[in-house]
Amino acid sequence: MSYDIKEFDINEQTLIGDIAKKYPSIREFLIELSPKFEKLKNPILFKAMSSKATIALVSEKSGFEVKDLIDMITNHIKEKSI
Repeated sequence: MSYDIKEFDINEQTLIGDIAKKYPSIREFLIELSPKFEKLKNPILFKAMSSKATIALVSEKSGFEVKDLIDMITNHIKEKSI
């Protein structure tokens, strides 16, 4: 199966919550991605943050470049879709 990054419609303004609705495994992925996201294990905190946190904000907090973070997320989605 081939994918195009556009089919995931993820950009720097995409909310993490919108991604999590389609791909619930994104929460664990973010927690594994950076120790800075350890607090997201708390479902209440994740729900509150996911409705406000954009890819740009997650990028800033994690130290990853926006493009790299989008690539990592789309790769994660692809792996989980196989």
